[in-house]
Amino acid sequence: MQGKKFISPGAWFSMNYPSDWNEFEDGEVSFLFYNPDVWTGNFRISAFKGKAGYGKDAIRQELKENDSASLVKVGTWECAYSKEMFQEEGTYYTSHLWITGVDDIAFECSFTVPKGGVVKEAEDVIATLEVRKEGQKYPAELIP
Repeated sequence: MQGKKFISPGAWFSMNYPSDWNEFEDGEVSFLFYNPDVWTGNFRISAFKGKAGYGKDAIRQELKENDSASLVKVGTWECAYSKEMFQEEGTYYTSHLWITGVDDIAFECSFTVPKGGVVKEAEDVIATLEVRKEGQKYPAELIP
């Protein structure tokens, strides 16, 4: 995916997101992205670090505890995926949720869209997720 690159504080992970989206501060471990000009949905990602195996454990846990979750593949990532509908001020929305992870890092990604909205944008972003290894040197990048 072409677009902008996001590198998390502490450089735990990076991802690409559409160039017409902007990043907004959403807390210490949570990051929010959306198009401020033409709203197509809110993409939110949170990353959590645990012990070895934490990433895969988070997927298993979600599949076990959430009856509506199913195992899906997004890019190279195995994810526990679920969705729920809700209504706010008379408008219906769908919130899509993906739990994924690898090694000691787990990700929670959500994409809230108007009911019937397309999730491909979010799946394209998730597919670009890259966990950055501690101590590994990465090429210098210009982050817009």
